[in-house]
Amino acid sequence: MKTFLMILLLMPLLVKSQGIVTSGTPIKKDSILILDSTLKQEKLYSAGLEWFAINYKSAMNVLQLQDKEAGTIIGKARMSCVIKSGKFMPLNSANISYTLKLSFKNGKMKYELSDFIDDNYGLIKDGNVVKSTVIKIANNQYTSMKTCVLDEIALIEIKLKETFKKLNKEEW
Repeated sequence: MKTFLMILLLMPLLVKSQGIVTSGTPIKKDSILILDSTLKQEKLYSAGLEWFAINYKSAMNVLQLQDKEAGTIIGKARMSCVIKSGKFMPLNSANISYTLKLSFKNGKMKYELSDFIDDNYGLIKDGNVVKSTVIKIANNQYTSMKTCVLDEIALIEIKLKETFKKLNKEEW
C-alpha cells in the first residue's frame, strides 16, 4: 500500500518528464480593432505602452521591442496556471510564456497573442496528447493547460478592448 501511494504521489513528476507529443496547431489569436479615425498612430502607440505598464507588474521586463516609427510593441510575458492532473492526483502549477504584439496605424490597432510555451510540455497546441506513457493523466493536464491559456487570451482581449475603446470617447 505504501508503494502504491508513493507511485501516486510521484506520478505528476514522472508524467511531466515524458516526451509528450500533441496534435493540432499552436494556439494563436489575432484581431484588428477599428477605432476612431482621428486617433493618430503616435497616440495609440503611447496608449499601448501605458497598457503594458498597467497590466504587467514589470513592463520593462516584459517589453522586448518598441518601435515608435513602425507603431509596434512586442512583449514576452509569463502566466501561471493551476493544472488538474487526474481524479486522485494533486494539482500542479505551470508557468507558460507567451508573446503579445501590438501594432498601430491611424485609427486601428492589431493585437496578436502567440507562442504559448510551457517549460515541460513545450508549445501549447489546440489538439490532444498523441504520445505519452501515461496518456490519460497527460491528457487531463494538457486539457487543463489549454483551458488556462484560452482564459488568459480572453482576459487580455477584454482589457485591450476596454482600454482602446475608451480612447474614442476620451475627453479632458
